[in-house]
Amino acid sequence: MSAKRVIIAIVVVLALLLTIVVGGALLIRYAWDHLPSILQDFFSEFLGYGRGVGTLPTCSANLVYDGGLCYTPCQPNYTGVGPVCWENCPATMKDVGVTCQKNSYGRGAGKIPTGCPVGQENDSGLCYPDCKTNYTGAGPVCWEDCPPGMKDVGISCQKASYSRGAGTIPSVCPSGQENDGGLCYPDCETGYQGVGPVCWQECPPGFTDTGADCLKPPSWGRGGGYTSQGACQSAWNRSCEQWGLLWYPSCGPDYHNVGCCVCSPSCPPGMVDIGVSCQKGSYGRGVGHVPTGCPPGEINQNGLCYTPCAQGYYGVGPVCWESCPADMRDTGTDCLKNSYGRGAGKIPTLCPTGQQNDSGLCYPDCSVGYTGAGPVCWQNCPPDMHDTGADCLKNTYGRGAGTIPNACPTGQESDAGLCYPDCKQGYNGVGPVCWRDWSQLFGHAGPGRRRVPDSRDRL
Repeated sequence: MSAKRVIIAIVVVLALLLTIVVGGALLIRYAWDHLPSILQDFFSEFLGYGRGVGTLPTCSANLVYDGGLCYTPCQPNYTGVGPVCWENCPATMKDVGVTCQKNSYGRGAGKIPTGCPVGQENDSGLCYPDCKTNYTGAGPVCWEDCPPGMKDVGISCQKASYSRGAGTIPSVCPSGQENDGGLCYPDCETGYQGVGPVCWQECPPGFTDTGADCLKPPSWGRGGGYTSQGACQSAWNRSCEQWGLLWYPSCGPDYHNVGCCVCSPSCPPGMVDIGVSCQKGSYGRGVGHVPTGCPPGEINQNGLCYTPCAQGYYGVGPVCWESCPADMRDTGTDCLKNSYGRGAGKIPTLCPTGQQNDSGLCYPDCSVGYTGAGPVCWQNCPPDMHDTGADCLKNTYGRGAGTIPNACPTGQESDAGLCYPDCKQGYNGVGPVCWRDWSQLFGHAGPGRRRVPDSRDRL
């Protein structure tokens, strides 16, 4: 017989056997369902009873169930997915698998920094070193400040000024000199009076000054004379003197006789008696010079007398100009400032308080727990996670290959990979049926008798 026919014959036999078994089972089930309940109880009591459909085993107490397998529990703050434990995301982040999606919010468009480091100032958008005291910066140059009262006109300070009136011609001569005819001459000696470059002797009291002479006071006659001294003295009641053969009254002090009969005034010493006048003595006192002195309270400037300027001012003709500071150069109407360079300015990098510089722009500081990246504040990753930008990469570790669950709850037993309730005493479970243990009722099975199936027959 060929092999093909043998195989066909075997298949047919197996099909017939399966039909008989299935049909028999259905027939028995039908018969059982239609037996009276008292008969069902009888057979259940003496043959066996069902204990329900089995349930899948669970994991032992020290393991956790995941996807049909048992694994070691993950450490705190980790969650298991199969053989891998993944770190948990913070409560405020969204779990997207291998990463935690950060929260974020916008903080507005950045602004150009305007702040400069300590010791520098912002001038026209650039940072320069602060100028020293009494100097003010203008770009790369520090210019000296103008004194109070002066107007700042850039590189110089415009001076204040006021008028002190037109000057007057000096008229005061130095000490020891006098002004005569607009010229200064040395004072004349005592008893002399100056007229221009000549000092003329002064005329005595009673004399009339006629310029170069002193006109004498009137002379007086002393009569025709007396023949005796007594007669003369008796007539004039004064002393008498003899002139020729006759006696005449004495002329007295400051007079002298002229001939017999006239008393003429005497000229002071130094004068020459020229009869009716005394010719004055004189001497030259040099050529006079133009006065340079001014009246009290005035000063001579450029040949004219002016009122002195107020403190802090100096005069130039009729105008009083404010004085420049000692270190500035006076240019007339202005004081030229001093200056020095302070280097090329640098672009500001500092932001106002409460802001931060990010890529050259100022943004508001992010809230606690957030870090700025340009106009966006991103939530910070936990310290042990790797920051990937918009997400935080979780940490993981393996917990080994899972094992098949094999533990049944208390009060159940495992049979052929399923958990069933424990059978009552005197019964042995085989799958979903608890069979009476006849060996406990009748002893062990005798010859020719079949043993009731028990747990020893389980697959």
